[in-house]
Amino acid sequence: MFFYLLFCQASHRQCRTCVSVRDSSEWDLIEPSVISNDAQMKYRMDLASGCYECRRTGLRIECSHDVQIEYLIRDWECVSDIPEMEHFTPCGPLMDIAIISGKLTAVYLPHFLCLGGPPIKDAARILHVEDSGISFEKCKLTRFHAKLLDHTFSPKGVLVRQGLPVNYHCEALIYQTVKSHLTLHVYLIPSDKKMIGAVEENEIDSKAISKPGPECSLLMKTWFSLKTLEKTKKSECNSEIIPMQLQLKYKPIKPNFFEVFIDSPKEDFYLQLMSQHLKRGVWDVKIRQADYSQSISSMDVRRESYSSNAVGNRPVREILLEYLENLDSRELNDFKWHLTEGVAAFKKLPKCKLEKAERCDIVKCMIDQCEVDGAAKLTVTILGKMQKNSDAKELQEKLEATV
Repeated sequence: MFFYLLFCQASHRQCRTCVSVRDSSEWDLIEPSVISNDAQMKYRMDLASGCYECRRTGLRIECSHDVQIEYLIRDWECVSDIPEMEHFTPCGPLMDIAIISGKLTAVYLPHFLCLGGPPIKDAARILHVEDSGISFEKCKLTRFHAKLLDHTFSPKGVLVRQGLPVNYHCEALIYQTVKSHLTLHVYLIPSDKKMIGAVEENEIDSKAISKPGPECSLLMKTWFSLKTLEKTKKSECNSEIIPMQLQLKYKPIKPNFFEVFIDSPKEDFYLQLMSQHLKRGVWDVKIRQADYSQSISSMDVRRESYSSNAVGNRPVREILLEYLENLDSRELNDFKWHLTEGVAAFKKLPKCKLEKAERCDIVKCMIDQCEVDGAAKLTVTILGKMQKNSDAKELQEKLEATV
């Protein structure tokens, strides 16, 4: 059982709308242990006295003595049929927390509400799910979290009353699809890890184009349109965008997106998001030729050609399999977790492909996604993150010997 302690202050993407709202920065970012790798991933943290933030979920914990907790993110769908929920909208993950040992001083659930927008006042509540029913508790909102006033634990999440104007912190995610002509999928979603994960699973065969998100929060349940502008921004590109408008809302299953079709662009262009409520642009990014010039179809052809060399690649596959076979079941779950959560410079592997994957299937998935050389580097990197440094060094040496 382990975790990595990163000696740095917790950070969030800055929102200009709520920049004046103060937020404590004295939080140690923690990499939690993974204790299950099923459809709903479960985490564990073993903590000494201090203030901590889970790197993967955003959960914040204060404790004055040693504490062990386990937690997971539930689906809001499990409470969607409760009549009282019709009056509220989720504004963060539904977290199921269990204290294994010790006592917590304070607990903060993450949310994507913007406190710099229209006043929320007393509109936010914490949903508390129990066997006897549900209740809606008061809470104390901070810039990115809601402090629990009741430490009785069961599934809990941040809600806001419907009918009030509320701003969301948002993400704009761009993917290039596998098509002969440039086709992009552009998502506008709340800054919610579950929704981001849903988008990534929807786009498992697409190429992510990483760009900064909106600098200001946006009003929920309002409508937005998307434009493509030429390099000078003076005129629109010849493109087709479907649908004409999208509504910003919390939709964790199959989030909606704009499909942008551009026939053989010859230079850089801009994407611009227009607010129908404000009647102006609220986000624009430059899409450079380098962002999309290498088509995914050509990448797939090269990957297929490269991996078909069975004689040259077989030793590497066998070496990687050998090191996965040395992992026990808990270590293998940790390895899968790193693959699905993402490692710097490598694209995340979809959870649906790894949930019941055997060791040989994992090797195949890594090679299919990253090619043989990339799968080898990824395995070495993850073994190092798991503090299996001797295995990582030994594997690196074996791989270098095959070159």
